[in-house]
Amino acid sequence: MGKGQGLRCKSCGNREGLEKLPMEVKRKLSPGMIEPPPTAWRHLFRPSSVTPVKELEVAPPFHGLLFEDHQ
Repeated sequence: MGKGQGLRCKSCGNREGLEKLPMEVKRKLSPGMIEPPPTAWRHLFRPSSVTPVKELEVAPPFHGLLFEDHQ
């Protein structure tokens, strides 16, 4: 199935009445540092145990602020 061809039932192959519905998924996020598990570490990652973060500043959201002055 390519772009714009809709969806198809896996069991019978029917294409009628099948469409994607938008969903809003609530995420449980809290401010702070998120560290990947040790199995996912890469060569550029510095663990917080090596350089501890004393106070982590969380930047305010900037969505929509980039182009406000240039309208």
